[in-house]
Amino acid sequence: MEGKCLSYNRGAAYHPVIDILKSTFDIQEGEGDQWIREKVKRGLELMGVDEASTLPYLLELLSVKDSGIDQISMSPEAKKDRINEAIKRIVLRGSELRL
Repeated sequence: MEGKCLSYNRGAAYHPVIDILKSTFDIQEGEGDQWIREKVKRGLELMGVDEASTLPYLLELLSVKDSGIDQISMSPEAKKDRINEAIKRIVLRGSELRL
């Protein structure tokens, strides 16, 4: 997996991760939110990753409107932790499948 950092934008901490997610789920620039949601859902299903604990957090990173994360009551720290856990699940499962 490979992601790119931007030297001129320090505010985009997750940019390399977003780049990896777009590549993993074959998301192209300009695709609509519904199409992105479907691609990520299909990808999670193929990977065997739990959708309920992963999908909203990945959609949030991908800036999909109505990601579902707003319906989950949590602190900003918990949100960050859950996003990191979702990323970890994808990376670990992806590495298992590539063995």
